[in-house]
Amino acid sequence: MVCTANRGRLVKENGTLGLTSNGDLVLKDADGTLVWSTNRFSNVFQGMVMEESGNLVLLNSSNGTLWQSFDQPTDILLSGQKLKVGQQLTANVSPTNTSKGKFYGSLDRDGFALLISFASPKSETLA
Repeated sequence: MVCTANRGRLVKENGTLGLTSNGDLVLKDADGTLVWSTNRFSNVFQGMVMEESGNLVLLNSSNGTLWQSFDQPTDILLSGQKLKVGQQLTANVSPTNTSKGKFYGSLDRDGFALLISFASPKSETLA
């Protein structure tokens, strides 16, 4: 799985990834501070599966998708993952700094565009 939650503030060693009983996937720092969540509070949550493709999927009682990591592209696409209209792939600042960099690709109705930004690209919520 490739998913970067809160690129500008990565968790420290001993951070935890958890799943609440109502289907909210949460990432907490070592001190218990909430860093990121899917914000999926649902009484229809049934389970979670990691597909062979690397896609992490939260399922409802009919095995339908409530949330999936493939809908949250960061700086790379995995085999089988599709970039949807309006989504962006944004390069990291550097190999050691995972904050959003100046280079990004975006898909619009006319195709794929590679751009250099002198201002930060629009940030998208990971929910």
